[in-house]
Amino acid sequence: GALVDPLAYATIAAKLSDEGILVAVMNTEPQRLPTEKTGAGKVKVLTIMYDIIAGMSDGTNFGLATVKQWAVGGHSMGAFQAFEVIGDLKPGISKLVMWGIGKPDELATEVNLHDATVDALVIVGSEDVFYQQLSEEDRNAFFSKLPKTRTTFLEIEGGNHSGFAHYGPQTFPLKDGERSITLDEQQDDVVAATITFLVGEDGSKLKKQ
Repeated sequence: GALVDPLAYATIAAKLSDEGILVAVMNTEPQRLPTEKTGAGKVKVLTIMYDIIAGMSDGTNFGLATVKQWAVGGHSMGAFQAFEVIGDLKPGISKLVMWGIGKPDELATEVNLHDATVDALVIVGSEDVFYQQLSEEDRNAFFSKLPKTRTTFLEIEGGNHSGFAHYGPQTFPLKDGERSITLDEQQDDVVAATITFLVGEDGSKLKKQ
């Protein structure tokens, strides 16, 4: 997310890792802005992927881990950057995870995944002001760019914007809503839904958009 310390995602990344998901959190220091101009674009993503593959093949990293498929994701501004990256790298990356999305005008206008062979997961919190303040028109504009029949939408009751990581309270550029659940409860829900989506288990409990 914009202006968020990458280490703020360490806990939720570790929870995903504990369930068998190999997670790489991109370092966007010192600007902490996940954009192409700051080096958080497709070239950086490909470099990370190649480094992971190299570490597996020579046995220096990741133990006996193997990658069956690649996914890219992000939180807030990082979610929109992930959207842009997958637009450039599909079909090599086949799944998109977007947590705590904001205004759809931050989406790359030239990228449209409406008819793409990509699966997408969008998770927001019911108390996330960044999403809840969007008009119906803004929401329709956002979802019109996501895969038409391959997008899963989940709203976590009681969750907020900063609850996808360990930072806050969020006051800029908007004052975030107050969580009515604990941070651990929100992140456990996020992790469970994300794992279900990534490993392809039964997603019947998730609301299709």
